[in-house]
Amino acid sequence: MMNIVGIVLLYLLCVVSFFSMIAAVRGSKGWRWAVIILYLAAAAPFTCLLAIELVNPSEDANIGLGLSYYLLQYVSIAGLIVAVLVAIIRYVGRK
Repeated sequence: MMNIVGIVLLYLLCVVSFFSMIAAVRGSKGWRWAVIILYLAAAAPFTCLLAIELVNPSEDANIGLGLSYYLLQYVSIAGLIVAVLVAIIRYVGRK
């Protein structure tokens, strides 16, 4: 079973990454929908599998929960990296 602090921090990372990506693609409606769909596709399996695990804990390893945990973590980190790079490119382009 995962600890609650790790779960809350992962969701917090996901929310911060999501809003920074939305700010990075602020001009394009198509990219905004792509970001929304990407984050929903990464967060929905983790949330669903986490709720199932809390209701009915498994005795062995829950591989799906672990993979969805890593997917959400990697999407959030990649989103932050892309948002920071876009911000740097826009800042350098203004000068």
